[in-house]
Amino acid sequence: MIEEITPQLLFAALVLVIALSSALTLIASLVVQWRYRRRVLRAMAQTAGAAGWTPASAAPLAPRPVAVAPQAAAARFRHALKAPWRAAGRDAAAGVAFALVMSAAVGLAFPLLRTPAGIGLYAWGYAWPVVLALVLTGPGGARTAVVMVAAYFSPLLVLTLMAWASDTSSFSSGADVFALRSAITPATVARAWLLANVPPTVVLMLFLGRRLRAVGPLLLALVTTATAGFVVSALALLTDDGAALLAHAAELSGLGLPWLQIGSLVSSVALFGLLGWWSLQAIRRAWLRKAVNDRSLRLDALWLFFAGIYAMYYAPAGLAWATAPLLAFAAYKVAGAAVRRAFPPRPAVDARGLTFLRVFSLGRRSDRLFDALARHWRHVGAIQLITGPDVAHSTLQPHQLLDFLAGRLATHFIGDAISLERRMAERDTRPDRDGLFRINNFFCHADTWQVVLARLVHDGDVVLMDLRSFSVLNAGCAHELRYLANFVPLQRCVLLIDDATDQAFVRSTLEEAWGSLDPASPNRDASPDAVRLDRLQPGPAGLRQLLRRLSEAG
Repeated sequence: MIEEITPQLLFAALVLVIALSSALTLIASLVVQWRYRRRVLRAMAQTAGAAGWTPASAAPLAPRPVAVAPQAAAARFRHALKAPWRAAGRDAAAGVAFALVMSAAVGLAFPLLRTPAGIGLYAWGYAWPVVLALVLTGPGGARTAVVMVAAYFSPLLVLTLMAWASDTSSFSSGADVFALRSAITPATVARAWLLANVPPTVVLMLFLGRRLRAVGPLLLALVTTATAGFVVSALALLTDDGAALLAHAAELSGLGLPWLQIGSLVSSVALFGLLGWWSLQAIRRAWLRKAVNDRSLRLDALWLFFAGIYAMYYAPAGLAWATAPLLAFAAYKVAGAAVRRAFPPRPAVDARGLTFLRVFSLGRRSDRLFDALARHWRHVGAIQLITGPDVAHSTLQPHQLLDFLAGRLATHFIGDAISLERRMAERDTRPDRDGLFRINNFFCHADTWQVVLARLVHDGDVVLMDLRSFSVLNAGCAHELRYLANFVPLQRCVLLIDDATDQAFVRSTLEEAWGSLDPASPNRDASPDAVRLDRLQPGPAGLRQLLRRLSEAG
C-alpha cells in the first residue's frame, strides 16, 4: 500500500496516463476514421428518394460588368500569401510566453541550473512546440519545415556550448561548476531534449497530422480524461484508507474484494468518461458560437499535450511544481489573446468564397492540394465543397464528429429541398476572431449532389475545378464541367490540369456543352477553344501560381 502521493508516484502516474491514453487514442482514432469513412461512402451511394425533388434548371449567372481590377487581384494575392505568416507569428509569440514561464520555473525548481546559459538553454528547449505548431498549422511545405527546424537547432547548439563552457567566476564554488559541467554537456543535453520532446512530437504528428487531425484532438481529450479516472481510482485503492474502505464495502455487501476492485475501476472510467464527453459537448458549443475553430483546437491540443509531458519532469522537484506547465499553458492563452488585441488580424481584401470541385479518385493528391490551398485561402474567404472519400476525414468538424459518434450523422446529409435550404442557411461565411474563414462541407446522396452543385457554384464567388487525372471514367466531373460552361461565367472558374489529364476529353466535353448552351448563358459569346486550362506546377511555386489565378478570378 502507499501512504501518500509522492513526487515519484506522481511521475509514474503521469507516465502511465500519457502512455496509455496515447496508445488508446491512436487505436480509437483509426477505428473511428475507418467507420466514419465507410459510413459516408455508404450514405453517398444511397438515394434520398425525395419525391418530386429533381435537379431544377438554374438560372444562368450574368457576367460581371467588368473583370476583377488588377489592383484588387494583386492585393488579394498578397493577403493570401502574407496573412498565414502573420497568424503564425502571433502563434509563435504566444508559444514564447509558454517557454519563458517554463524556463523561469526551471530556475526556481532547480537552483543548480539558475544561470543565464542554463535558463536560455531550457527556454530554447521548451520553445520546440513553437516549431511544431508552425509546421502543423502554418503555411509552407516540406522545405519550409526543414528550414524552420534547422533555424531552431542552430541557436540550441550555441547555447549548449555556452552552458558547457561557462566561466567559473559566475558560480559560488568549484563544486557548482563541476556539477553544472557534468550535467550540461552536448550529449546530456541532447538526451534530455530527446526524452522531453521526441515522444510528444511523434504522438502529435500522428494525431494532428492531416490523416487524423479531425478526430485525434477530440478523442485524445476524451480518452485522456477516462484514463486519468482509471489511474486516480487505482491510486486511491492502493492507499490505506482506500483499501480499508473497500474491505468495509465488501463486508457489508457480501461481494468479493476482486469484484469490488474491478467495479470501482470501471465506475471511475465511466464517470470520468462522462466528464470527458461533457467537455467535448462544451467544445461543440464553443465551435458553433465561433469561440474556437479547427486551427485553435489543434494548437491547444499541442500545447496541452506538451504541458502534460513536461509536468512529469517537474514532479521530482515537488508536487506543486508539477502544475508549472499548466501555468505556462495559461500564459500561452493569455499572451495569445494579448497579441491578437495588439496586432489584430487584418480583414480580408474583398473577401471571396471558393467552391472546390475535383475528381474524387485523386484521393490523397486532392487532399494534399486542398490542405495547402486552405492554409492560404481561408484567410481570404470561406471554402465550400461536397464531401467525398478524398477529403471526408480532413474536413470533418467537431459537431459532425460528435453527431457521428452519437449515431446522428444522417442528419447532416442533404436529402430534400428543406434540408438543402437549411444547410445553405447554416453556411459560415464570416471570419473567426483569428481572421480565419471556415470550411463548409456538404454531405450528399447519389441523387442530390447535382442539385447541391448548382447551389454552390451559383452562390460562390470563385470556382476551382481540379481536373487532374480527369478522363472518360469521371462522368460526375464531366457533368460539373458542362454545368459550369452553361451557367457560370468562366471568368470566375479556374480549371486545373496535369499530365494525367485527358485534355482531348476536356475539350470535347466543353464543345459538347457549347453545342447546347442556354440562350441566356453568360458564356454564349465565348468559344470553347478559348477556355483556359491551368497546369499545376509542383512545389511552392505551383501553389503561388494557383493562388494568383484564384485571386484574379471572379
